[in-house]
Amino acid sequence: MLRDERWPLRNWLGRKRPKWAAELSDDDYRSFRSMLDAKLRERGHVPDWDAWENGVTVALQDGLESRMALGRIAGAFAAAPQEERGARLDDFLSSSASLGPADALPASWDEARERLLAKVYPLRVTSEFDPGIFVRPVSDDLVAVLQIEMPNAFRSIDRNVAEPWGTSEDNIWAQALENIHLRVPVTDEAREVAPETIVRVLHGPHRLVVSHLLELERHLTTSATDGVIVGLPHENLLQFHAIADASAEAALGYVLHGTAEMFGGSPHTAISPHTYWWRDGVITRLTAWIDDSDSIVLQPPADFDELMRRLISQGTGAHGRDS
Repeated sequence: MLRDERWPLRNWLGRKRPKWAAELSDDDYRSFRSMLDAKLRERGHVPDWDAWENGVTVALQDGLESRMALGRIAGAFAAAPQEERGARLDDFLSSSASLGPADALPASWDEARERLLAKVYPLRVTSEFDPGIFVRPVSDDLVAVLQIEMPNAFRSIDRNVAEPWGTSEDNIWAQALENIHLRVPVTDEAREVAPETIVRVLHGPHRLVVSHLLELERHLTTSATDGVIVGLPHENLLQFHAIADASAEAALGYVLHGTAEMFGGSPHTAISPHTYWWRDGVITRLTAWIDDSDSIVLQPPADFDELMRRLISQGTGAHGRDS
């Protein structure tokens, strides 16, 4: 069972706490806002803290403005040791598409192709993104966002930035997925979660470990005609089991429980408490959130339910040990 541990809304200088700061303690909220305000003003920017509920608005030259979504960086700030918090904000400001140096982004395809990556996010955070960036749906509650790797951060890519590259959107995404496979390191661990039942766990400190979901097929060591059970609780872990026989029942139980539990314990890097079914590149959610009981329950589509019933009736075979 998952509990909502959101901090209650409080006032800041007599105003209601903004949406992006709902999960911060009072001390962390005051520290974050004061430090970021000072750093913005040091750079010659005057922040408007009240214009946008998802972050701060900064006036630019020629009457333009930049919106900086703060939900995720505020969470990372609160989770960081005190001595590292200033550096976290400096990295964030340096990676801002509008506040960073104009020459930081690649101007040609040759410069861009090796630095392209993609990050999986919950759909709920897309309100924090600028409307021009590259976003693709992954499932009904997950999206992928195209990003460029910077020296100390990752920056989402606006379509205006990519236009001079002279290549198609499909080619840009294909290169990003290839780079995930080649350049985002993972520890690949096979866990025997029940007799004759293996769940593969990809994990590591890199914030894009979860993005291996986007090229999952390359991690499979057997055919997956019936698909793969997948959980992605937070940025640093992806667990999955290729469905082949009745061992999928035990694997499903393990992924269901473990994903929800790890999601609940990762408030600042959380992706999803749900379990999914990957099949031929299509990702379908198998679970649902029940508000009345504050819990995750299995609610699979009919074809997955029929598949599992058939496999269970046939009994466990030898394929459950390999994903």
